[in-house]
Amino acid sequence: MAETNPKPTLSSLLHTLLPTVDLTNPPPHPTHSSLTPTISSLLLHPTLEAALHLLNADLPSAHFLVRHMQAPPAIEGMLLHSILHRSEGDMSNARAWASDTVDASDG
Repeated sequence: MAETNPKPTLSSLLHTLLPTVDLTNPPPHPTHSSLTPTISSLLLHPTLEAALHLLNADLPSAHFLVRHMQAPPAIEGMLLHSILHRSEGDMSNARAWASDTVDASDG
């Protein structure tokens, strides 16, 4: 009988991605490019999906999601947007998004 691979879960993806993550110096391409469609197919909340793409160093996929979550009260999306720009080395944009997060929290 053929062995079937278990369906990936949030937990199994975290188990794969966390040991290899380096948000301060991400590689130019996703760490596990084969996981990009897998992450997208899990039907998770966009915040969790964007976080998984960040952990996989798939910055374009993460950026696509956080751009659609940038308006208040989506503080999680704004915070992830800040982290994404920090990972890219774009500190001024990262600071701007972090500041927007503070402003949204105060409002």
